[in-house]
Amino acid sequence: MKSKRLKGRVLASIQFVLLFLIISSALIEHTHHERRYSETVNIISIVLIVTGLITAALTLIEFKQYMTPNPVPLDNAHLRTGGIYSFVRHPMYLSVILLILGGTLYLGAYLTLVLDLIAVIFLVFKISFEEKMLAAKYTAYDDYKKKTKKLIPFIF
Repeated sequence: MKSKRLKGRVLASIQFVLLFLIISSALIEHTHHERRYSETVNIISIVLIVTGLITAALTLIEFKQYMTPNPVPLDNAHLRTGGIYSFVRHPMYLSVILLILGGTLYLGAYLTLVLDLIAVIFLVFKISFEEKMLAAKYTAYDDYKKKTKKLIPFIF
């Protein structure tokens, strides 16, 4: 189990490095490139940011236990399948994706979208690792997985 926890810490560290790079890149790009902002892009970015914040808040309220970026479930953790978890299995990852995409678009940092894509691919990989850990810990996880989408309600 120690090697799994270590792998989980490495994945969490990579996630934070990616988020730092995205934020830094978007701010630098925003500062050094004057771009005209489309009203449509502004509206989309604000909707993404607000939806990401609401999703994060609902996840924190529903989870009701210590949340960690390490994808290995804590020994005393319980499987959550109600509330926001009845729509999507990984709402906190969804909120991160919504926030980075919304923030990048809001800042007009279109080159940073490449880093956003890398982060999304990485998060899907991290979710795969986490789901193996959840399936090993909770016998009901496979049934839950069949009924509930991974990241995008009703789609994926």
